[in-house]
Amino acid sequence: MRRDLQTRAEADIAELRQRNAEQIGAERDRVLSELSGQVKGIAIELAEKVVGANLDREANLRLIEDYINSVESRSATRGR
Repeated sequence: MRRDLQTRAEADIAELRQRNAEQIGAERDRVLSELSGQVKGIAIELAEKVVGANLDREANLRLIEDYINSVESRSATRGR
């Protein structure tokens, strides 16, 4: 009976750890996505102020997205 309780407890702990890891991963992805959007907006605002005129937002968003993707790729490569 003791072994059975211990086995169940260990299974419950493993399940909780897995769920927590999934929740943390989902939250991390959500925060990174939100942060990426904020960085894009700030970068465009700053560029517009520097140039002193409205820039082509779509072209700037593509450039910023490409840059962020390249930074993420380099970070992922370094993490391996």
